[in-house]
Amino acid sequence: MVEGKGGGLYCGEDSSPVLIDCTISQNFAPEGGAAACWEGATPVFRNCTMASNSTTGGTGGIYLMEGASASFLNCIIWDNTGEQIGGEGTFEVRFSCVQGEKVLPGEGNINADPLFCGWFSEEVSVSGSEAFKEALQAVSYGLAENSPCLGTGEGGADMGSPWTGCKEPGPTERKIDLAEGEYRMPTAVLSGRVSLRGAGKEETVIAGTLYGPRSGTVLSDIKVVGGYNGAVRIPGGESPAVLNSTISGGYALNNFWPGVLCGKDSSPVIEDCIISEHIMPGVTCLSGAFLSLRKSTIRRNSGHGVIFFPGSSGAIEDCVISENQGGVSFSGELPFALRRCKVIGNGENGVRCTLGSRPIIENCVIAGNAGSGIYSGAASWPVIRNCTIFKNGDVGGFGVCCDSGGLASLANCVVWANKEGSFGGRGASLAAYSCIEGDEVWPGDGNMNEDPWFVDEGVFDFSRVL
Repeated sequence: MVEGKGGGLYCGEDSSPVLIDCTISQNFAPEGGAAACWEGATPVFRNCTMASNSTTGGTGGIYLMEGASASFLNCIIWDNTGEQIGGEGTFEVRFSCVQGEKVLPGEGNINADPLFCGWFSEEVSVSGSEAFKEALQAVSYGLAENSPCLGTGEGGADMGSPWTGCKEPGPTERKIDLAEGEYRMPTAVLSGRVSLRGAGKEETVIAGTLYGPRSGTVLSDIKVVGGYNGAVRIPGGESPAVLNSTISGGYALNNFWPGVLCGKDSSPVIEDCIISEHIMPGVTCLSGAFLSLRKSTIRRNSGHGVIFFPGSSGAIEDCVISENQGGVSFSGELPFALRRCKVIGNGENGVRCTLGSRPIIENCVIAGNAGSGIYSGAASWPVIRNCTIFKNGDVGGFGVCCDSGGLASLANCVVWANKEGSFGGRGASLAAYSCIEGDEVWPGDGNMNEDPWFVDEGVFDFSRVL
């Protein structure tokens, strides 16, 4: 695992390495999970296997910078996340098996499943850090007897690196059951399609960062704490589930990595989790990601609770987002939804909408945030329904602030006791059938400015006294 490009191999500028009979597997990097080659590099690969590497970017296999040129003969490049060979560089492939919808140009190439021998067993129970490490490495990239890669390389050679073969292909996924206790794993790469199940969200503790959970895998009933580069890094294009777990205490080395990073074009499900006490955001979604965040608590993170970068989207439902630097940040024009959530006591705005975002915010309590309850700027236009926006702005802010071309539409809402007023900024707030504090009734059908009669304002109990 590296924090730049090239998880297993890095080819520097103008380098010309020759790799023969090598396996590059289960590595992670932000780009080029298996390898990355810089401008002028001319690597040569002969009888090599690149498999099960991952990235939060677009190329889990080998990434070639512009000006790099790679040559592959009798190789297997398979089951890496995203692109198998990516970047702006050039490459020549012959007599090789490369995953993809189409066979790559070149003599003797194929795109059929190589039929690896796979995991030694589909499920295993472990206790202790060393047993966990062994369970993550107990996989074979040898070839089954009916593999299309046997005898189909140049001159009748086999493709891929030399491994002991097997009669039939083995399991392609593994489930590891972790007993109660602490597992010290500064780096745990799960890109070989590994699921983890612990004894409970406080009972099984993994001290480190989990990299590369894949589509169809599940991380459940564990606590991940103390990752140097965040806690969970979800690779690009993958859709794992994280269930009933605690993800806390990560600290970033380079002021970027959040508790959970959703890679480019990923679509994770996070449910019944606590994500807390990271020095960066609790959850960050890169471009193309779609996040389903349900029944979870996101609290006490030094960045925002959840940040969506432009080009990402998602739905947050039945969650508590509290005591973070900021609550939720929406950016970009793709669909967002915030439903049945409590966004309370964050250090900046409760909900921040920028760069043309148009989230639907329904049945939420947005209260006690130090900035505005909802901020809409840069041509954004949130649609707010059946929400209570209360006592925001202690360090400066409104119930709803529209600025820099931002708008907001409210219906069936209560906007009350916000420090600088119900609405502010240079944009327009449109409202109907809402209770809005002010000397005059806010323009719009069915609006009023009567006291809503909160039961106990101090603890944000918003039940109506009849």
